[in-house]
Amino acid sequence: MKTERLISSLLGIHSPKLWYSNMNWEQKSNIGVRLPQFQNATTDSLMNQMHIHQIYLADPQDEVIVQESPEPEFLSYLEEQGIRIPKLLIGRPEEFAGKLKGTHTIPYLMDAQQADFISSNGGIGVGPPPELALKLNNKMYTRLFCEKHSIPVSDGIVCTSFDQLEEAFRKLQEMTHADRYVLKTAYGSSGKNLFHIRSQKEFDFICTYLSRQRHLEDFMVSIERWHEVDYNLNAQLLLWDGECRVLAVTGQDNNDVGVYKGSDLNPSIPEHVMTRYLQELKWLGQLLIEEGYQGFMGVDSLMDRHGRLIPVIEINARLTMVTYTLSMRERLLADGFPHICVQFFDVKSPQRKEFSVLRKQVDEIMTSFSGGSLIYGFHEVFEPKQQVYVYRVFMMFWEKDRHRLKTMVQRIEQFMSPSKLTEMR
Repeated sequence: MKTERLISSLLGIHSPKLWYSNMNWEQKSNIGVRLPQFQNATTDSLMNQMHIHQIYLADPQDEVIVQESPEPEFLSYLEEQGIRIPKLLIGRPEEFAGKLKGTHTIPYLMDAQQADFISSNGGIGVGPPPELALKLNNKMYTRLFCEKHSIPVSDGIVCTSFDQLEEAFRKLQEMTHADRYVLKTAYGSSGKNLFHIRSQKEFDFICTYLSRQRHLEDFMVSIERWHEVDYNLNAQLLLWDGECRVLAVTGQDNNDVGVYKGSDLNPSIPEHVMTRYLQELKWLGQLLIEEGYQGFMGVDSLMDRHGRLIPVIEINARLTMVTYTLSMRERLLADGFPHICVQFFDVKSPQRKEFSVLRKQVDEIMTSFSGGSLIYGFHEVFEPKQQVYVYRVFMMFWEKDRHRLKTMVQRIEQFMSPSKLTEMR
């Protein structure tokens, strides 16, 4: 399944590399304005298990640090599917500081803490300058940067103080007459930085909440129109050695409030849209190279229902969940499968479900399809308050016919429903 040494060939690094994850960094940092949210230990635990996804980018001779030991049965399954597992180091990066000396080291996100950790232990960090990465992960900075360089952005206004909110909202309403707006904070991913506003009552509520943070020195939010979308796009870029490479353009499957559900890894996009999009991406990449950026990044974009291309909604100046699928995507395209997608499923069960049972059930469903599937993430947490097991299952699907791919995914969605999973033994 996996294309060997994809990252080595892209970066020109052929010695063994060290990978580790600081995923969810923004939830652990007290930066900027915060929106109402509930702390969820179960979700945090699931996120920690997702550190293992780095194995899909790592070469076989690399080493990957993960916080928890993955289930041996799951690793055996991956090897059966042709994925060569690199050496896994169980623990936190600090426990393996001695491994960094002279080694190209790739964290999930390069912030000041990681840059200092890598350099102080003699490692060779692979990623952008941490100050620039922090700026670009700031949704407000990215918007202002794009406006400065005439890159189209969504209809909206950045507010640098609480007192600007009411006037900004009024102006945006007069300008757009939209049915829905969103208030964005500087940091947060997968819809976590959005508060949806469909009425004056909802706007008043969020203003009341934000008034408690009005004296923050780094108070900054934006109010933006919610664009009805024809295409939710994502581009995977590599800025390296002065060159901008577009590694992949994928389609995002988001729910009605912008939370990520999965991706079409090879979407059918009209040629005129793709041509414009690639031009904007190359221009963005060149600007960021001039700023000193080097490394991977994801760019979220859209084309709305009025045919308006907005090439930058936000930038993820780091690895992303789609980045981890790139080598598998390359292999499947080379094998003649033009229709590929990924999706994750969050499910709960009163009984613990063995991976072998899940795999068997999926295999039985897949016998009626000529394509294939891969379970590339199987994460389990016991939730003591509700006395249930919580699972997050990541799957990749591929077919030679788009309609059959859609049918395949629908069959798995039905299987992953709570009533069906309860039947698993």
